[in-house]
Amino acid sequence: MIKESSPGAGQPKTQTADFAVVRATGVHKAYGDAGVLTGLNLEVPRGETITIFGPNGAGKTTLLRVLGSLTRPDRGEIAINGFSLKEQAAFARSTIGVVMHSSLLYGDLTARENLRFYGKLFGLGDAEDRIETLARRLNVAHRLDDKVRDLSHGLGKRVSFVRALLHRPRLLLLDEPESGLDQN
Repeated sequence: MIKESSPGAGQPKTQTADFAVVRATGVHKAYGDAGVLTGLNLEVPRGETITIFGPNGAGKTTLLRVLGSLTRPDRGEIAINGFSLKEQAAFARSTIGVVMHSSLLYGDLTARENLRFYGKLFGLGDAEDRIETLARRLNVAHRLDDKVRDLSHGLGKRVSFVRALLHRPRLLLLDEPESGLDQN
């Protein structure tokens, strides 16, 4: 799922006011001889939410990994919130929140330590307040001082949502966001 969120304070400005949240042109990605994304063109206008369906192996996760700059495409051009992933990758990344199957958290650190680390990566001055606010909203505040490896998959996923939202991204990339998520 790709979802645009409202711009956050301190986010870098794009070069033009009129841009698509996601613009991918001629994107190719292969693993060995297996082409996963072949000539993909995608444009997601601001304010739109899209869901991508397809069978296992169709390239949904690969697409989100490429858009989230977790994997580089073999060919093609991608702009996120008006920033080229080739030429302005740091700015593009600062506008993206990503929740994947893997939590992108360090198991030997506590949830709070992980979130502080990501807060520093994004240069957040209000990280502590933001961590507490989001953790309460996502019902993980009571487990912030537990090591990530000791959390259930569902609680770890909730912490991943806190991580993804921490820097107030303009774009959320969610790969099967409800899988393994416990009800609370």
